[in-house]
Amino acid sequence: MGDMEPEEYHRRRAELLVEREALPIDVITGADVGRRLLAFLADLPSAWETAAPEERNRMARQLFAEAIIENRTVVAVKPGPELLPFFETVNWCIGGSDGIRTRDLSLDRAAC
Repeated sequence: MGDMEPEEYHRRRAELLVEREALPIDVITGADVGRRLLAFLADLPSAWETAAPEERNRMARQLFAEAIIENRTVVAVKPGPELLPFFETVNWCIGGSDGIRTRDLSLDRAAC
């Protein structure tokens, strides 16, 4: 069957199920989710700095649904569905390639 006899497997499985049932259930309210997400995002730069390449890849895949890369540089990202509400609340200021915001300036919206 493998490395473990069936009796040992069933005994160990039963022990693990009992341990799992004893674990606390973390009930998170909507406000708590936002606070925890904000704390995670605030600490993301230090986590990224200390992460190994495989860990960075995993973090990026969890945060972003899509990334656009030009000349080995990320130039745009699309947040994952869980993070979309967070990014929608950010007041973005989109500008031209020269860094000046006037490219898309129009009178029907507020300036940044």
